[in-house]
Amino acid sequence: EKDGLLLQLGTLIVGIIFYYIVGTIKALSAQLWNMATSSNPFDELIDNDERCKTRSIAWKKLANVVEAKALVKRIETKATLNDLFVTLLSAAVEKQYEEFNPNSYPSSVNFVIPVHLSGGLSLPGESIGNKIGAFVAHIPFSQFSNSKTRIRLTQISHIMRNAKKVPAPQISWVITALISKFVSGEEF
Repeated sequence: EKDGLLLQLGTLIVGIIFYYIVGTIKALSAQLWNMATSSNPFDELIDNDERCKTRSIAWKKLANVVEAKALVKRIETKATLNDLFVTLLSAAVEKQYEEFNPNSYPSSVNFVIPVHLSGGLSLPGESIGNKIGAFVAHIPFSQFSNSKTRIRLTQISHIMRNAKKVPAPQISWVITALISKFVSGEEF
């Protein structure tokens, strides 16, 4: 019985180490690929159309958080509120291209998704700024062109779930912490 427990514990530890090693390699490789092959999608829009030289923002309250979560779950049971926001943002960016530069349309856009590393809960007096990581979601445009929001949400939810399978938020947090300590001159 004791040997079985030790074997299970050893298997768990090896599994966690393997997850972080393979996940780190996968996340860093994906990030390097994104850095090498991606560009800011708005640079081209701003350069090619005078209407884009000035920036503006509009805000419209469509629903509260409870209503938005209920809507998401009716469309796709595995989808999250973040999936809905990425879906809406990708549709907005795609509409920008359709309006301002339909001849030069990127096949995808990368979205950086912030992640609260303690699950969104902070204790009283605890700083939230030290527990934020991020991952990059590679959102293709071509398959969404003229698609319904329901289809877009389902596909983006799947992309986001796959992006969350690696420890990218934790890695980004660690790298950022190390860089900030190095730049500030603090000891490690």
